[in-house]
Amino acid sequence: MKNLLLLAIILLCSICIHAEEYESFTFTETDGTEITLPAIGLRITFNNGMITAINGQETQTVSLVNVNSMHFSNATAISKIFSSDYAVNVNNHQLFVTSPIGSDITVTNIMGMMVCHSVSTSDNEQAVGGWLPEGIYIVKTGERTLKVMVK
Repeated sequence: MKNLLLLAIILLCSICIHAEEYESFTFTETDGTEITLPAIGLRITFNNGMITAINGQETQTVSLVNVNSMHFSNATAISKIFSSDYAVNVNNHQLFVTSPIGSDITVTNIMGMMVCHSVSTSDNEQAVGGWLPEGIYIVKTGERTLKVMVK
């Protein structure tokens, strides 16, 4: 049983290794206790039937026998980002940007390809570009650079 659980854990961890961003790692013990660590800098090791999760600030060690489940949090779409005079709102695969009049607005995808470019014509929120497929985009407006996810 322990070997099967260890194999399942290793497979679960190997499946999660790809280009998504995760906010946290949580494992639930058989008594219902949940332990959550930030995923940034997280290192997970298995040794002598124990799982140890270290994120540079905190360390948690639990017996694999007592682990009921574990998972990484899913990346979530950013619906609204504010930064003083700048704001980016993602709604229905469309970007809406607020920036001072005359600000250059450039949207690039994660591969660095420019998706659209415009100049702010109002201090109010305005639509930028057209319908965007799911993905991560970099929005540069004025002196600000913001990362948004269209989901």
